Amino acid sequence: MRCAVLVCATLVLVGCGVVDDSVHVTERESPRPVSPSLPSDSDMASGISIDPVHVLRNDPGVPDRVRKALSQPCTSGYAQGWYPLYTTYIDIPETDIPAVVINVQGCSASVACEGESLAAYVYRLWDDRSTKRVYAANEVGSRLSVEDGALELQQPVLGGTNSAECPERYEETRLTWDGEKLVAESG
Repeated sequence: MRCAVLVCATLVLVGCGVVDDSVHVTERESPRPVSPSLPSDSDMASGISIDPVHVLRNDPGVPDRVRKALSQPCTSGYAQGWYPLYTTYIDIPETDIPAVVINVQGCSASVACEGESLAAYVYRLWDDRSTKRVYAANEVGSRLSVEDGALELQQPVLGGTNSAECPERYEETRLTWDGEKLVAESG
């Protein structure tokens, strides 16, 4: 036992004296904020990415309750240290128009229950990284997803045993491009 402690202590001391003078740090980058949904190459068809927190905070059409949820990263729960939003980069279905889908969720929502969805948005992306909101679902519980190449709005169906806190049933509505914005298909 003493021999093992002596060997470990010797290795630690020897390791502390090693200096690699071939690498010099001349300038340190300041840390950048981390988003929970950094785009991957497969997510970004156009190669354009944005800071979704910045976009939502600066959009006057985003309700105060959503901005409040994005005032700081979550301090506890499943999303601790992250902003409670999820992004998907897409081309708007049946077009070549790059866009980002942003679903905003509350910090206390569990992974198993998506009932605390606060709102969902689609922003058109431009080459200069500017954005234009082309769809908003500001109703609590709303979320957007891409299903079989189509953009779908999912909203909870309340009533019976389906609670607002953790809905089990959703109504799905397909969104289509009208040349300027996304609109819900009538049924």
